[in-house]
Amino acid sequence: MSFDVNAIIRVEDKDETILDYDYISEENFLVIVALTNTGKLHVITKNFGVQKVETTTITDIYPEWHESILLVITPDASTICLVQTNGSVIILPLKSLIEVSWGVSSSICSNPILISIDTGHLEPLHKLPTAAVSFTSRLNHKSYLAYGNKGGKILVIDLNVKTVVAWISAGATIENMEYYSDTGSGSLIVTHFVGAQILVKVESEHCGVRETLAHAKIEEINYSTGDKFSCHHVDNAVIALNPNASTVKVFANLNGLQELPLSTLKVPQYTWDLFYSQKYIISVTDDNHVYLNLHFIKSESGSPKILEIANVEEKFLGIVPIISSTDELDDCVFATEKQIVVCTPKISINELVLKFLATEYFSPKLLVEIAMNLQREPQAMAKTLLEVALKRQADGIENECELNGALALTLELKLEMPTIIQTLAQFNQSDLIIPFLMARCERDPQQWSALLELYITKLRKLPNKQLAEDEAKKAQLEADLNKCFMKCTATKETFMLLLKHNMWSCISMLLSKESDQFTETVAAFLLESPTLREISKSALSTCLSFFDWSTIESITGPLLKKLVTCLFDVTTISQLGMFASIGENLIPKAPGPATVFYAISTIRFLQLIQEDPSFSLYTTPTIIAMGSNCAAVIGEDNMPYFWGEFTAGTLKFRTDPRKATSVINGKADVAATKSGSHLKQVLLPEKFDLPTESGVDLRIVAVAAGTEHVLMLTLNGAVYACGRNRYGQCGVGHRDFVFKPTRVEPTYGRATHIFAGHYHSGIINEQNEVFLWGWAMYGQLATDGENVDDFSPILIPQKVTCLPTDSPVKTIALGYAHTLFLFENGKVYGCGSSSVGQLAYDPSKISKITDSLTPIKQKRIKQIPIVEHVKLLSSTYFHAVAITKSNKIYEWGIAPHTLRMRAFLIKRFNNSQRNAAKKEGNGEPKKAGEDAEDPMKSLPEKVKTELSKEYMKLHLVTQFPEKELIEQVSAGYSHNAIITENGDLYTWGKSLDMQLGHGNKVEKEAPWKLVEPYDTKWKYVVAGRCSTMAISSCGRVYVWGRNDKSQLGHGNTKKAETQRKVFLRSNNKQAAKSVELPNDNCIVRPTPLPGLHAAVSEMVSYTQREQTLTAVLAKADQQTLVSISRYLSKHPVPVFPSVFIHLSSGDVLNAVELLVTICENSKLLSESNKKSATANTLSAASVPSRSVAGSPISPIKGAKNELNRNTLSPSPMQKSTDDKNGNASPTPDAAPQPLLLSPGATAQLDQFDASLDKTWNLVRIHPFKDVQTLAILRMLQARFPIYNRLAADSRLCRLVDPFLEYPPSASSSASSSVHSSDSAGSRKLVDLVVRERFSLIKVAKVSSSKAKAVRQRLEHGNTLDQLRYYADCSHYEKCVIESGHAKAEFAAMRSRLRKCSRCVAKGRPPP
Repeated sequence: MSFDVNAIIRVEDKDETILDYDYISEENFLVIVALTNTGKLHVITKNFGVQKVETTTITDIYPEWHESILLVITPDASTICLVQTNGSVIILPLKSLIEVSWGVSSSICSNPILISIDTGHLEPLHKLPTAAVSFTSRLNHKSYLAYGNKGGKILVIDLNVKTVVAWISAGATIENMEYYSDTGSGSLIVTHFVGAQILVKVESEHCGVRETLAHAKIEEINYSTGDKFSCHHVDNAVIALNPNASTVKVFANLNGLQELPLSTLKVPQYTWDLFYSQKYIISVTDDNHVYLNLHFIKSESGSPKILEIANVEEKFLGIVPIISSTDELDDCVFATEKQIVVCTPKISINELVLKFLATEYFSPKLLVEIAMNLQREPQAMAKTLLEVALKRQADGIENECELNGALALTLELKLEMPTIIQTLAQFNQSDLIIPFLMARCERDPQQWSALLELYITKLRKLPNKQLAEDEAKKAQLEADLNKCFMKCTATKETFMLLLKHNMWSCISMLLSKESDQFTETVAAFLLESPTLREISKSALSTCLSFFDWSTIESITGPLLKKLVTCLFDVTTISQLGMFASIGENLIPKAPGPATVFYAISTIRFLQLIQEDPSFSLYTTPTIIAMGSNCAAVIGEDNMPYFWGEFTAGTLKFRTDPRKATSVINGKADVAATKSGSHLKQVLLPEKFDLPTESGVDLRIVAVAAGTEHVLMLTLNGAVYACGRNRYGQCGVGHRDFVFKPTRVEPTYGRATHIFAGHYHSGIINEQNEVFLWGWAMYGQLATDGENVDDFSPILIPQKVTCLPTDSPVKTIALGYAHTLFLFENGKVYGCGSSSVGQLAYDPSKISKITDSLTPIKQKRIKQIPIVEHVKLLSSTYFHAVAITKSNKIYEWGIAPHTLRMRAFLIKRFNNSQRNAAKKEGNGEPKKAGEDAEDPMKSLPEKVKTELSKEYMKLHLVTQFPEKELIEQVSAGYSHNAIITENGDLYTWGKSLDMQLGHGNKVEKEAPWKLVEPYDTKWKYVVAGRCSTMAISSCGRVYVWGRNDKSQLGHGNTKKAETQRKVFLRSNNKQAAKSVELPNDNCIVRPTPLPGLHAAVSEMVSYTQREQTLTAVLAKADQQTLVSISRYLSKHPVPVFPSVFIHLSSGDVLNAVELLVTICENSKLLSESNKKSATANTLSAASVPSRSVAGSPISPIKGAKNELNRNTLSPSPMQKSTDDKNGNASPTPDAAPQPLLLSPGATAQLDQFDASLDKTWNLVRIHPFKDVQTLAILRMLQARFPIYNRLAADSRLCRLVDPFLEYPPSASSSASSSVHSSDSAGSRKLVDLVVRERFSLIKVAKVSSSKAKAVRQRLEHGNTLDQLRYYADCSHYEKCVIESGHAKAEFAAMRSRLRKCSRCVAKGRPPP
């Protein structure tokens, strides 16, 4: 710290010096008058910042001036008293020296006056004045002057009457005098030349100056301590300076000198003069150094901060204090014999404090002490320091340490958060508080709202259109807001801001929490938007999945119609699956638009599945997993999300493999020191950072979680892992921590299933082989116990070779230290630990077991004794659950803590029974000679002497109703869960941590249905340690149970309640011991994870989706089918369901075009297929063609055996012409056949056969000849096998004959065989017999130019709008605009029944 030193007055003449000076200093007011040896008076005034300086010679004012030696200013600053060497006093009005605005009406004098003092009785030397002081009486308000001389006399002069009122003998030469006054009296502190001090009382509470001095009493001040007292200080304080000890004692007043001081402060050594205030002490040492002692600032060691102001070369006269109540450091003014100097500090007191705290690591304790010393509020001072730091940065003085420290102090002192944010916003530095708030939010959830408000302030400042460089900032702000919305909600204004800036992830988060409040707003925004193409389809699908559609039933239809327009832009399978699920669920609310939305989404989904070659490998999707204290979910973006921590938590077991030391294999476990590792607790769901490998599809389809690791399965069968890996369970060839997902050593080929135990892992590959690795202590890796004695961890996947070969493995289950295998024949085998019944041993057949928890190592594969066929199996901890084909639930094994609790209860029960037996007979002892019985024989029979081992045996839990088939099961630590085929979720077991989801801690012995949330269909469930996670059919992730390690993804949910205590009694009569129980940290009922949507579409197979689409379209009305067909005609999707939708709506041409595209893309009509299709020769028996009217995608039985048969026999279907509409109806004996849709080449041939059959039938009955002609020509161009059908139909041959071109040889051959007299090529196709037609059509070519002309006619004619086809009756009808209510209702009925007018009117059943 430095000062600007400037001289206000300087005596230029080398022979001129300042003899004396005096001052009046008050807040915003200062008067200084200096007297020189040449008789000059220098006057300085400063009033409210206005400074004046004047110099006057005394003789100019008062010519009779005698040499003056002392100068005093009266307390009212109106008069100057000059004490001359002869003892006389000249009084001058201040206004005669300088123009001032005060002292005009002074009662002392208006002109210079000489007061002569008769000191003739004193010796000349003793007359010399040495010290003077002026004061005002508290009783009569008169001004007095007191001065002392070398003779030790004190003269008191009444300045109003200009006379001496008292002579007082002080006893020795007087060096200095100071006047002290309090509320009751006034006194003079007189300092002798030898340093002794006396106290002279000049006024009392009831007596004036004259009366008091008439009986003046002189009181000696204790000089033995070496203290020198002074009173010209702030707040009327009395200061005792001890130069020898370099200390200053501060007393409240003169009456408290005998008491302990208020404080004792250090000053520089050899200090002889000082000025004290609450802010600082100005000290002057013997060598004329001036110091600033900032006594309000003390370091942790207690040392004050002392700064040197100046080094004065001239004789130092004294200090002029500056009185101020501002936050600034006051100027320091002092007088020397040559000048009056002002020292101005270059920084404020707040800057000084800020710099000091920076050296003391911004200690809040020090700041509180400093604030108290300055008599300020600590919080207010912390705010001021923050403002100072911000201002310094705004001025270009960047010091990140100071700024962050000041901000930290405001938080530590609990300054109101809005105040902090407002302060930062004034300097546009709101971002600075974010890291501090983030850290505090984890400890104090109430801080989330403050953090949210901060982000919203930034959101308001975002421009409507961001530049490229601003997009990253916007993305980061969106991610930050997303975290806040997990804990907070948004106002309507904030929500509209989010919509304005397209922050869809935040919108999804809010919808997932409060869908009823925000659904209508988002729906209205989507409807008003001119286009939906700019909205991310991933965000859009997520938002729609969180909609509360019941709140927008009136606009559901229009919204779905608009959403259909953007479906063709969606290119992600998971998003299309989500859209399809939404549409399917909305069909009951808006049948038409929802069916269109669902059908198009599903068709696009099937298209992408067919186009993706990676789907050729069948993998089992497992989209959620739970470890002991962690969880993983595959989101709809096919990315894995993780939360929780890699610890076992409170799980304790005698066979626990963990060591007390942190050294593994001689290496320190440094995982905790690595940044980015998931060893640290992850409070909220976070994405795994997957490695990027060129040419490798890392789409995750399955996850599995153990206690300390996570496995991930990609679509192409690769497995990745990360975690602590202490036992090699990550399978990467070592036991070091795996910080990021790393590929497991590919010894397994391509995996289809992954499994994670606590410390070991497993895989089933596409050859149905099992691979295990990791912890092997108890034989859980099935390493054939006869040949392998080493059970050290296996670090890479190792094939299991000791499994039975009579049936392939269906699935496996990895528990804590055991492994179970379920085979396709329904048998279950196991290996590993069986200490608590994991392998269902019969306890009666086990020998040498002394402890119920003694580890039993099963080194060989052992069959679990279940006589029925098992279809489902689960085991993740110490017990297992199996579901049989007959819907029976079997269970074996037990959790160790449950076993210990049973043992404890039995022991307590036995003790109580023994005590009761001893008290029988009133406790009288047996008499001598009586038979002494064994005390155990007299115990009641119900006393249990040992723990039953029935838990080790297999037992039936319940026979579940066969009408509710169980589709999935999960066994947790002490509870279980199942899901039935209709989507109901049942749980049973322990519920101390609310893990059953029923809202209570009641244990359930049998499966109990979960009723909340209402009307939810469940898709998958995982039972964890003391918590449960499940996903609904729409992909919502629900969690409930224990959350002490943030394993439920909701962050810290611990309640801030009073700690619960339990008092334990002592057996040795000591005081009871209190034990604090942890606060309840559970989620009681199923609660959705905000913003996270699981990839539930991955769990629905291709065949299931096709079957569901078939069922939905079978119920759709005709208008809906037409709408879907029109959309698909604009956006063709080359899959067979699209073909059948076109056919069901009567659009033959688009159906044919799609069939051609499908065949070209899939090479369906390759030479091999053609040979197979035309295996029947012309001499084969005729096979009737089939009608495929009715359901557009219905399976056909035996279609494979009759694929595209080209026969010569005409179709037995007889035509019945409808004269009114021109329809040719098939006879009722041609019943519709269902069409089987499934992937694979064979299934595609089946679908093509069925599609071609129905296409041909619609072509035959189509009313427009141009449509018939163009459809047949297009099929002939694509070489569709329709030659026999066309040859058998003379009417169609007549239509296409003009458009066909025949080779000359074929034409001549056909002509000569029938009519040899006719010239070649002169006969028409209809004139030939069927056999000749067949041969000729097969080699004919289509005239492209003629076909093009037909197409142009059709495009101009718009035939689709002229006809309406009805799928259920297979009739075309002219499209007429209906007018009138009755006709409109009749048209709606036809559409609903999918029948034409005549069929509806006659009640004719569909063919």
